[in-house]
Amino acid sequence: MRLIMELSEVNKQIDRNFQYLVHFELIKDGILIADHFPNVEDGEEGFSNIKDAIKIGEKYAKATRGYTCNFYLIRSDNFTPVGNWKLKNR
Repeated sequence: MRLIMELSEVNKQIDRNFQYLVHFELIKDGILIADHFPNVEDGEEGFSNIKDAIKIGEKYAKATRGYTCNFYLIRSDNFTPVGNWKLKNR
C-alpha cells in the first residue's frame, strides 16, 4: 500500500519544526548591520506561519524605509533563509 501525503499536510509538518523570523539590515553610518525579529535568543516566539511573518515584515519595511533594507525570512532553528520572499526597501 502506498501512502500519499497532501501538500497541505507536508507544509504543516514543516511549519511545526521551526518558526519564521524577519531578517533585515539597518543602514547606519554607511554600514549595513544585520538584525532580525522576534528575538528568539531571549525567549520571544517566532512567527508560526509564513503569511504572518511576511505581513509584519512588509509593515516594518514600510515604516522604516530609508533606514532598513534587504528583508527576507529566516528559520528560527538555524537562521537560514526560507522561501523566496525578498524585499529591497531602498
